[in-house]
Amino acid sequence: MSLLEITDLSISLPANGRMLPIVEGVSLTLNRGEVLGIAGESGSGKTMSAMAVMGLLPKDAKVTGSIRYEGRELIGLGEHEFRQLRGRDIAMVFQDPLSSLHPMLTVEKQLTDHLRKHKKVDRRAARARAEEFLRLVQMPNPVKTLRAYPHQLSGGQRQRVAIAIALACEPSLLIADEPTTALDVTVQAGIIELLLSLTQQIDIGVMIVTHDLGVLSSIADRLAVFYAGEVVETSAASTVFTSPTHPYTEALLAAVPHDSGRGEIDLKPMRGTPPSAGEWAQGCRFNPRCEYAQRTCYIDQPKLLEFTPGHEVACHVRGVAS
Repeated sequence: MSLLEITDLSISLPANGRMLPIVEGVSLTLNRGEVLGIAGESGSGKTMSAMAVMGLLPKDAKVTGSIRYEGRELIGLGEHEFRQLRGRDIAMVFQDPLSSLHPMLTVEKQLTDHLRKHKKVDRRAARARAEEFLRLVQMPNPVKTLRAYPHQLSGGQRQRVAIAIALACEPSLLIADEPTTALDVTVQAGIIELLLSLTQQIDIGVMIVTHDLGVLSSIADRLAVFYAGEVVETSAASTVFTSPTHPYTEALLAAVPHDSGRGEIDLKPMRGTPPSAGEWAQGCRFNPRCEYAQRTCYIDQPKLLEFTPGHEVACHVRGVAS
């Protein structure tokens, strides 16, 4: 049984008197000890899908399909039940750690309160565990960090504290939403290495949501590429990075800065702009930006089909298995 199994997930939100589709027909699985990368541009539906797993969608959202965590259906779960799951079983690290940490509370207070709420331990045990988890996330001076307020820490240190809080109650599933976006390149690498190390050490499933495929190149086991509310390609990460099949995946990879081999940095900006939620082209939603688009691409929406074993692609032109 998969740790997380998402089947035919669709999400709509009210806007201007109608329900606006945000996500349509998304299916994904994640196992323990595995890192699943969710990639795509802003507005692709990747973060909303993660929020659905956490039970953090707006109350007026319409959600259909299935989200099963260790076999338990999460869609339709009440807020009280979700609160018991969040932090204890499923945890999330957000893009901006400064906004997710309480500015008026010390790191110790935030970590120990979290532990005492979910683990029912006394204050002394909570403090010892807080220090232990700061060491686990490689904070150089855990005792000093416990006494600090969030604004006294660097961006990378705050993100490590946020990860420590997320992991302190030993969840089985960690969702990281753009965990490196606000950090410089050197600090980004440290956070990615940390997440990979933790996945291997404590056998959790990790879902990393990002617009930057480069972030996932050294950490993800599998990738799901989102475009305009749906998954257009999913496979082992090594396959996607070496042999991208969907034109959008190919363009997304080309837009990642890389060494040309001539002492220069190459990148190829993607043509066009992503569509707004629900304002999707007829047929293939990528057709306005696709250099390979043919007549059928403007008429029929391609289905996500198996291209090779374990590799699925939604493309009329390039997604047909040889």
